[in-house]
Amino acid sequence: MVGGPRGYTRKLARANRGFAADNAVAHWDARAEGLSMSRWLITNGARRVLSWSSWAVVGLGVFFAFMLTPWYRQIAAMPRVLLAVQWLGGALGVVAIPATLVLIVGMAIFCVREDRSRFSVKLSWFILFFLIAPFGSAIYYFFVYRKQVPATSGAGQ
Repeated sequence: MVGGPRGYTRKLARANRGFAADNAVAHWDARAEGLSMSRWLITNGARRVLSWSSWAVVGLGVFFAFMLTPWYRQIAAMPRVLLAVQWLGGALGVVAIPATLVLIVGMAIFCVREDRSRFSVKLSWFILFFLIAPFGSAIYYFFVYRKQVPATSGAGQ
């Protein structure tokens, strides 16, 4: 018997009989539930994490683009405003670096194991992943992952 909340073993058995779509099973232990990384990527919890990661990468891209504008040079002339922008950029970097890692790994695994596209399309995405790594993964999230993994209602997913 697998340890966990009461009724957990019965729900695990039901999920293993092919009712995996019933994700009401609490995420007590992904391995005990029989969820591999690629199967976890299609849950609502993964969708939420990947969504936040994608938006963090988009925010980082917008910040980088802002740094290339003449407005940034004007701000650099004002020490207090420059300090605030540097703090904002630092905070964004602290959030975006782990988000980037999660997004790149998650989208690469999803592309290989769960994506229903043709091989040539997957290969094109991988080339984009490696050319513009975090931004390519964010683009993949918005254009492929969100369409193939629809949001479902329910708590604990």
